[in-house]
Amino acid sequence: MYIGGVTLARTRKSSARKRSDRVVFYVTILITIAVISAVVYFFYSYALSQNRPQVYQSVFEMSIVIAQPNGTRTDEPIPANVGVQGGNWNWHNLDQYGVDGRAPMYTLDTTGLIRIQSTVARNYTLGDFFRIWGVTFNDTCIQTQIGGPTYCNYTSDGSGMFWTVYRNGEANYFDFQGILPLRNDIIRVDYAPAT
Repeated sequence: MYIGGVTLARTRKSSARKRSDRVVFYVTILITIAVISAVVYFFYSYALSQNRPQVYQSVFEMSIVIAQPNGTRTDEPIPANVGVQGGNWNWHNLDQYGVDGRAPMYTLDTTGLIRIQSTVARNYTLGDFFRIWGVTFNDTCIQTQIGGPTYCNYTSDGSGMFWTVYRNGEANYFDFQGILPLRNDIIRVDYAPAT
């Protein structure tokens, strides 16, 4: 059929092609919007996650061994729930750094594992842990139970006994409170006869 110099078949092909071009155009716009939305979503999700406080975590093992002048040795357990509600939590100066309602240094059981979970990466010391626990720990004396006996170096009580802190087998004789336990350290506090 011939209408105004253009065949009807050609007009139909042309209008079908225009519809096809419009569909491709709108699908392209929708895909572009979806891609841009996904990029914006992931960018802002990542940016927001960086503003949340990240938890610093570490764990170390500690044991306390008390020797008597007669040579017998006793492993003193570190109590469960040091720095945990309902347990031994006697010093609260670092509470703002703790996680889940605990002090930043705490125990859950009597295995000697000391956990550090903190909203800030800072240097936590053995002195911090003993203060949280609530027992004496300084350069000359140690206490292993709240209200229990205090074990002091021979220079303080004349017993011929002294104590040393070993970190991964290496002796440390000074600044016990300032020792910085690192991840997976094995710390032994040893009260023994002078040799």
